[in-house]
Amino acid sequence: MPGRCIDPYEGPAASEWLISTLELGMTFQPHPWVTLEASGLYEDNGQTPLELDVAQLKIGPPAGPWFLAGGQFYLPFGRYESNMVSDPLTLDLGENREIGAALGFEYASLFGAAYSYQGERLGQQGGGLDEWGAEVGYAGKPNGYPLTLAVGYISDIGDSDSLYPLVEDNDRIGGLALSALFEAGPWTLIGEYVAATQTFDDSAGEALAGQSPAAWMLEAAYQFDLFTKEAQIALGYQGSREALALELPEVRGLATFNLGIYRYTTLQLEWALDQDYGESAGGTGNSGNGFTAQIAVAF
Repeated sequence: MPGRCIDPYEGPAASEWLISTLELGMTFQPHPWVTLEASGLYEDNGQTPLELDVAQLKIGPPAGPWFLAGGQFYLPFGRYESNMVSDPLTLDLGENREIGAALGFEYASLFGAAYSYQGERLGQQGGGLDEWGAEVGYAGKPNGYPLTLAVGYISDIGDSDSLYPLVEDNDRIGGLALSALFEAGPWTLIGEYVAATQTFDDSAGEALAGQSPAAWMLEAAYQFDLFTKEAQIALGYQGSREALALELPEVRGLATFNLGIYRYTTLQLEWALDQDYGESAGGTGNSGNGFTAQIAVAF
C-alpha cells in the first residue's frame, strides 16, 4: 500500500493513500508437459477493477529447449526490469498485453521467442493473429557475473497499452526494444531502450502526427545488510523523446531505498524528479517531484 506526495508541473501539491496493485495468480500443471497460468489484477483503488490479467497455456518438455504458449499474456517485447517503486518509462511506452501464441526456445545461454497476436488497432474483424514479433537474447555468467541481453521487435508498436487509445488511424509502425542487466556482487546495473522505428504520419491524429516516440532508462542498485535486514539503494535516470502525448516526462531522476522488514514484506521509499517538455514542444518547461512510501507484500 503506497502513500504519495506529488508536486506537479502546474497547480498545488497533492497527496493520496491507495492500494496500488493487488495481483492474485494460480498455476496448474495437469501434466509434466502442460502448465496453465492465470492471474487477476486490481489497480488504483478500483479505478481499474478486478480483471483477468493473464490466462496462458504453455506446452513443452520440463526444463526442455522449447515451449509453445497461447492465451492472453504480456508479449515478450521489452524486459522492464527495475528496482524502483514506479514503472520505468520504457514500460509506459511499450508494454503490451494481447491474445496470441508464442513459440520459444532456450539453448545453452541463448533464449528467444517468436509470437503472433490479435492486433487491436488494425486487426481483422475475424480475430486472426495478424501481428507478430520476436525476441532473442543471451543469459549467462561470463567470468562468473550474471549478464542478460535482449533485443526485440514488434510489427506495430501502436498496439501497446499506452499508444492504442491515441492512434486514430495509421499504417503499422514497428517497435524496437533493447535491454541489458548486469550483476556484480552487490551491484545491479540495468539499461533499456524502447522506440518506434518510424514516424507516425498525419493520419495517426493530432496527438502523434509527426512523432516517433521513444523511452530509455539507466539504473544502478547496491544491496547491503542494515541491522540484519536486507537493504538496497537504487538510483535511476530515465527519459523520453516525442512522447508528450503519453504524458511522459522528458527527463526523470529517481532514488529508491528498499528494506526487507519481514519475510515476503518490503518497505520502499522513492523520490522522483520530473522535467517536462519545453514550451516549444507543447509542454510547460517546468519540473515536478514526488515522494512515495510503499509496503509491498509478495509471496
